[in-house]
Amino acid sequence: MPRDVFVHLLEPARWRAALAEGAVRPPSLDSVGFLHLSRPDQVHLPAGYLFPGRRDLVLLVVDPARLTDPVRWEPGDPEDPSSMRFPHLYGPLPVTAVVAVVPYRPPVPPAIRTTSSPVRWPSTPPSRFDARSASATSPVGWRSSTRTFRTPGTTTSWC
Repeated sequence: MPRDVFVHLLEPARWRAALAEGAVRPPSLDSVGFLHLSRPDQVHLPAGYLFPGRRDLVLLVVDPARLTDPVRWEPGDPEDPSSMRFPHLYGPLPVTAVVAVVPYRPPVPPAIRTTSSPVRWPSTPPSRFDARSASATSPVGWRSSTRTFRTPGTTTSWC
C-alpha cells in the first residue's frame, strides 16, 4: 500500500451507513472534534487500541488530496507530546475521498509454547545461520529476530 494515502478502520455496517449519508461521521468527531486516520504502517497501533481482537473491520484507503477539511498531524497520546504523530481529520470523511475498501486482518501474534507443552523442532535450520547464537552447550543454533533456537536436546535460550 502506498505511503501517500491515509487509512481509517471502520465496521462494515458503519461504512454502509456512510455510503448512504455521503460521509463517515464517527463518534470521535463529536467527542474530540476529529476523525482518526493513520498511515498504512501505523494502522496496527490504533487497531489494537480501539478494536482489540476484532477481525471484522474494513480498512478505508483515503486519498488526502480529496479531503475537504483540514488534516493535522498530532500526537497519538495527547498526554505525551513526543509520541508518534497521526493524521487527524477535522471534519467528516467524505466517501468520495475513499479510493478503496479492503478487509482488515490484524497481525496474529505468534503462539508461544509453555514449558509444559512439547516443542516440535524443525528438521533443518532456516537458511540464515547466525554463528553468534552457537555456544558451548549448543554447537548448532540459529537466530530469529527475537529468539534463539537450539538443536533438539539442548536448552532453548529466549533473548
